[in-house]
Amino acid sequence: MNPQWTAFSLLVTALVLSGCEGSTMMTHTFHNRTTDTLVLLARFDSLPWYDSADVVLPPQQMHTLYTYDMRGKCHGCFGLDAPMLWVDTLELAGHSWLAYPDHGDWITATDQGRNWIRFDHTLNIGIADVE
Repeated sequence: MNPQWTAFSLLVTALVLSGCEGSTMMTHTFHNRTTDTLVLLARFDSLPWYDSADVVLPPQQMHTLYTYDMRGKCHGCFGLDAPMLWVDTLELAGHSWLAYPDHGDWITATDQGRNWIRFDHTLNIGIADVE
């Protein structure tokens, strides 16, 4: 067999196999639905990338944090569909929570393909939530 053909065959096989690995991703998005700029300190628990993040949210704007990413599609997904499982505290600078967010305040969307899955968690912060 031609050595160039063998090298090409090995390269194609490696690309096919690496493309089948898939991924698992989780995001946390904060959407400011108030008329004030909010400064939020999100403290996370058991995440590999960081333990806290400062988020400045102008009025009617949102910010997405990519909070978890791993190779391969999870099965069972160890609570990635529960946004508050990963959030330790949400602190507001210059404002106070009137109603501290709980699991029911988040909107979770799950999207998946054959070899990937994504959990997107969104918290809408409205005027009834902060003072």
